[in-house]
Amino acid sequence: DASRGAWQKLSNKEASQREKAFAQLAGWKTCSKCHQPQTDFWRGTRHAEAWNTLDRVEQQFNPDCLICHVTLPTYDKKVVDSQNLLAHLKEEHKTISCETCHGPAKKHSQEPDSQTPRRPDEKTCLICHTPERDDNFNYTEKLKKIRCPAAGH
Repeated sequence: DASRGAWQKLSNKEASQREKAFAQLAGWKTCSKCHQPQTDFWRGTRHAEAWNTLDRVEQQFNPDCLICHVTLPTYDKKVVDSQNLLAHLKEEHKTISCETCHGPAKKHSQEPDSQTPRRPDEKTCLICHTPERDDNFNYTEKLKKIRCPAAGH
């Protein structure tokens, strides 16, 4: 498969950059410790099944699809490619989880009162929901289906 071959071997420096990038992620299981109602809601959405969608149609190694069906520390395609991020996903990153929309949350999980995750907006969604990938995307309508319940502390 050509897409598998495209994932070149990285130098030690590049591998170190990749590890630093992934170290910024907390993972949805960590998020669930404080945000269980939001996690329960998310688990019932299509975002939670994004990787499985690719797997069912045998596109789980297609980088053009994969970049939007997983949780990454960045969605900058140049960085994703240069750091070989798609080839080194942990199991819990094989989904569109909290950090896909709210950004890397490791610091938030360690210091929740001083490290606030970003509030996603339409621009966040449009990183993946482009006209080429989703010609039926309507932010207002889709938000009704994906917006997590408000966090109560």
